[in-house]
Amino acid sequence: MARPAPFQPNVAAARAAKLPWAPTDCILFRMPDKPRTVRLDDAAEAAVDFLYTQFEDLNFSDLVRTALIETATAHRRRIMREQSEALRNDPEDLAEVRAIMADMDALTADSENLVW
Repeated sequence: MARPAPFQPNVAAARAAKLPWAPTDCILFRMPDKPRTVRLDDAAEAAVDFLYTQFEDLNFSDLVRTALIETATAHRRRIMREQSEALRNDPEDLAEVRAIMADMDALTADSENLVW
């Protein structure tokens, strides 16, 4: 699938409206009620080109949304791994876990002695 042309802003209209900025090298992402503008450098352009080869069935908006969601998901997972590692190495937390496990073992042993 060929890469769609990015949104080309109307610079003359922006200047005529006396906007404080002239959108010249931006790509405007049009999302419902949340337009976003992003400037792509050479590395970002190369990343978009690469992603187009991997996800040929996606249009530009879907490609960007997918990349953002996957990046955020990967970042959240990394944070959770770091937090889990910190807890695993926390002696106070380990002592608390061991105490809870001992209490649960005692409850299980008591429940086995119950007569139904």
